[in-house]
Amino acid sequence: MVVKSFFSLMRQAYAVYDKYCQHVIREWGINSTCFQILMFLASFPDYNTARDVCVHRGLKTGIVSVSIEHLVARGLVERKVDPKDRRIQRLYLTDKAQELVESGNEIQNLFYNRLREGLTEEEFNNYYELTKKIQTIIDDMDRDS
Repeated sequence: MVVKSFFSLMRQAYAVYDKYCQHVIREWGINSTCFQILMFLASFPDYNTARDVCVHRGLKTGIVSVSIEHLVARGLVERKVDPKDRRIQRLYLTDKAQELVESGNEIQNLFYNRLREGLTEEEFNNYYELTKKIQTIIDDMDRDS
Protein backbone atom coordinates (compact mmCIF):
# COMPACT_ATOMS: atom_id res chain seq x y z
CA MET A 1 0.00 0.00 0.00
CA VAL A 2 1.29 3.43 -0.90
CA VAL A 3 1.06 5.96 1.91
CA LYS A 4 -0.73 9.06 0.68
CA SER A 5 0.53 12.55 1.26
CA PHE A 6 -0.95 14.54 4.12
CA PHE A 7 -2.92 16.71 1.69
CA SER A 8 -4.20 13.79 -0.33
CA LEU A 9 -5.36 12.02 2.83
CA MET A 10 -7.18 15.12 4.06
CA ARG A 11 -8.93 15.53 0.69
CA GLN A 12 -9.99 11.90 0.75
CA ALA A 13 -11.22 12.15 4.36
CA TYR A 14 -13.27 15.21 3.46
CA ALA A 15 -14.72 13.47 0.37
CA VAL A 16 -15.77 10.46 2.45
CA TYR A 17 -17.26 12.75 5.12
CA ASP A 18 -19.18 14.56 2.38
CA LYS A 19 -20.59 11.20 1.21
CA TYR A 20 -21.78 10.49 4.76
CA CYS A 21 -23.59 13.85 4.77
CA GLN A 22 -25.32 13.48 1.41
CA HIS A 23 -28.61 12.04 2.61
CA VAL A 24 -29.10 14.95 5.06
CA ILE A 25 -28.11 17.43 2.37
CA ARG A 26 -30.58 15.94 -0.13
CA GLU A 27 -33.33 15.65 2.47
CA TRP A 28 -33.08 19.35 3.27
CA GLY A 29 -32.56 20.48 -0.31
CA ILE A 30 -29.35 22.38 0.37
CA ASN A 31 -25.86 22.02 -1.03
CA SER A 32 -22.71 20.86 0.70
CA THR A 33 -21.45 24.40 1.34
CA CYS A 34 -24.71 25.40 3.03
CA PHE A 35 -24.46 22.30 5.20
CA GLN A 36 -20.85 23.13 6.12
CA ILE A 37 -21.83 26.67 7.10
CA LEU A 38 -24.74 25.51 9.25
CA MET A 39 -22.63 22.92 11.04
CA PHE A 40 -19.81 25.44 11.54
CA LEU A 41 -22.19 27.99 13.08
CA ALA A 42 -23.67 25.29 15.31
CA SER A 43 -20.26 24.07 16.46
CA PHE A 44 -18.59 27.48 16.87
CA PRO A 45 -21.27 30.05 17.74
CA ASP A 46 -18.67 32.68 18.68
CA TYR A 47 -17.29 32.59 15.11
CA ASN A 48 -20.43 33.89 13.50
CA THR A 49 -19.50 36.15 10.61
CA ALA A 50 -19.12 35.29 6.95
CA ARG A 51 -15.43 36.13 7.31
CA ASP A 52 -15.09 33.63 10.18
CA VAL A 53 -16.64 30.93 8.00
CA CYS A 54 -14.25 31.72 5.14
CA VAL A 55 -11.15 31.78 7.34
CA HIS A 56 -11.87 28.73 9.48
CA ARG A 57 -13.49 26.51 6.84
CA GLY A 58 -11.24 27.54 3.95
CA LEU A 59 -14.16 28.56 1.73
CA LYS A 60 -14.13 31.34 -0.87
CA THR A 61 -15.96 34.54 -0.03
CA GLY A 62 -18.23 34.47 -3.07
CA ILE A 63 -19.40 30.93 -2.37
CA VAL A 64 -20.02 31.73 1.30
CA SER A 65 -21.93 34.89 0.40
CA VAL A 66 -24.25 33.08 -2.03
CA SER A 67 -24.73 30.20 0.42
CA ILE A 68 -25.61 32.53 3.29
CA GLU A 69 -28.17 34.28 1.06
CA HIS A 70 -29.71 30.88 0.34
CA LEU A 71 -29.77 29.95 4.04
CA VAL A 72 -31.35 33.26 5.00
CA ALA A 73 -33.99 32.88 2.25
CA ARG A 74 -34.76 29.37 3.54
CA GLY A 75 -35.18 30.69 7.08
CA LEU A 76 -32.30 28.62 8.46
CA VAL A 77 -30.00 31.54 9.30
CA GLU A 78 -30.67 35.11 10.30
CA ARG A 79 -28.39 38.12 10.17
CA LYS A 80 -28.11 40.69 12.92
CA VAL A 81 -26.03 43.84 12.89
CA ASP A 82 -23.36 43.82 15.58
CA PRO A 83 -24.36 46.57 18.05
CA LYS A 84 -20.68 47.39 18.73
CA ASP A 85 -19.75 47.69 15.06
CA ARG A 86 -22.59 48.27 12.63
CA ARG A 87 -20.41 47.21 9.69
CA ILE A 88 -20.40 43.62 10.96
CA GLN A 89 -23.31 41.27 10.40
CA ARG A 90 -23.52 38.34 12.79
CA LEU A 91 -25.05 35.04 11.66
CA TYR A 92 -27.35 33.02 13.88
CA LEU A 93 -29.11 29.72 13.37
CA THR A 94 -32.87 29.86 13.56
CA ASP A 95 -35.09 27.38 15.37
CA LYS A 96 -35.91 25.94 11.95
CA ALA A 97 -32.24 24.93 11.52
CA GLN A 98 -32.10 22.92 14.75
CA GLU A 99 -33.53 19.70 13.29
CA LEU A 100 -31.05 19.84 10.42
CA VAL A 101 -28.17 20.47 12.84
CA GLU A 102 -29.27 17.50 14.97
CA SER A 103 -29.22 15.29 11.87
CA GLY A 104 -25.81 16.70 10.98
CA ASN A 105 -24.50 15.96 14.48
CA GLU A 106 -25.68 12.36 14.15
CA ILE A 107 -23.81 12.04 10.85
CA GLN A 108 -20.67 13.60 12.34
CA ASN A 109 -20.80 11.17 15.26
CA LEU A 110 -21.30 8.23 12.90
CA PHE A 111 -18.30 9.33 10.82
CA TYR A 112 -16.15 9.97 13.89
CA ASN A 113 -17.04 6.64 15.50
CA ARG A 114 -16.37 4.75 12.27
CA LEU A 115 -13.01 6.49 11.96
CA ARG A 116 -12.07 5.55 15.53
CA GLU A 117 -13.05 1.88 15.11
CA GLY A 118 -9.67 1.07 13.61
CA LEU A 119 -7.66 2.83 16.31
CA THR A 120 -6.82 1.94 19.87
CA GLU A 121 -7.29 4.64 22.51
CA GLU A 122 -3.51 5.08 22.67
CA GLU A 123 -3.23 5.42 18.88
CA PHE A 124 -6.01 7.99 18.82
CA ASN A 125 -4.44 9.98 21.68
CA ASN A 126 -1.08 9.92 19.86
CA TYR A 127 -2.77 11.14 16.69
CA TYR A 128 -4.52 13.92 18.63
CA GLU A 129 -1.29 15.10 20.27
CA LEU A 130 0.59 14.97 16.96
CA THR A 131 -2.17 16.92 15.24
CA LYS A 132 -2.01 19.63 17.93
CA LYS A 133 1.76 19.93 17.41
CA ILE A 134 1.37 20.15 13.63
CA GLN A 135 -1.35 22.77 14.04
CA THR A 136 0.95 24.87 16.26
CA ILE A 137 3.75 24.63 13.70
CA ILE A 138 1.43 25.57 10.83
CA ASP A 139 0.02 28.50 12.85
CA ASP A 140 3.57 29.70 13.50
CA MET A 141 4.44 29.33 9.81
CA ASP A 142 1.32 31.30 8.89
CA ARG A 143 2.27 34.15 11.23
CA ASP A 144 5.82 34.18 9.84
CA SER A 145 4.76 34.37 6.19
